[in-house]
Amino acid sequence: MKLYFTRHGETIENQQKIIQGHLEGTLSELGKEQAKRLAERLKNEPLDAIYSSDLRRAADTAKEVKIFHSNTQLILVRELRERHHGPIQGRKESELTKEQLALESNPYFKPEGGESQFDVYQRMEKFFTEIYERHRNENVLFVTHGATGRALACKLKYLPIDQFLSFKGLKNTSLSIFEVNDLNYTEILYNCVKHLKEN
Repeated sequence: MKLYFTRHGETIENQQKIIQGHLEGTLSELGKEQAKRLAERLKNEPLDAIYSSDLRRAADTAKEVKIFHSNTQLILVRELRERHHGPIQGRKESELTKEQLALESNPYFKPEGGESQFDVYQRMEKFFTEIYERHRNENVLFVTHGATGRALACKLKYLPIDQFLSFKGLKNTSLSIFEVNDLNYTEILYNCVKHLKEN
């Protein structure tokens, strides 16, 4: 399988440094432009399926890609949602206490009503395995979020969950591509945003 994955376009909430989690989010004007540029970059790629988080910010990004792939099914799924941050969802990062920030850096910390980073890793690992079995010899795009993208990258780069925060997460509408052959993952591209720099 050839797996493509990206993060949604920039949102108004991203601009305001609001922790979105399972909140829908709204693409900013820049985010809409980023999604269009991503779609242009992918328009000649032979995508057999597009899976997107069902949260609006990701779904709206995926719909731009779908414009150039009218015969490719777009499937909205909960499994690709961002990490649920519990009670801090909807708050600005600057409002968090030092104690909250310290807890957030612990991959096993689960906020009330939310998920730990490890939970997200397990969710993504399970979903990725299911999709691989379904599309073993096909080209698949995931449109996802920051934490879920990092979790997927941890798996594909053979990194333990403890290194979840030790490498940069996905930039908005960055493109990553991996060749997947059973348990062998080969990185072709990671976190590439050259389409956002082209005039």
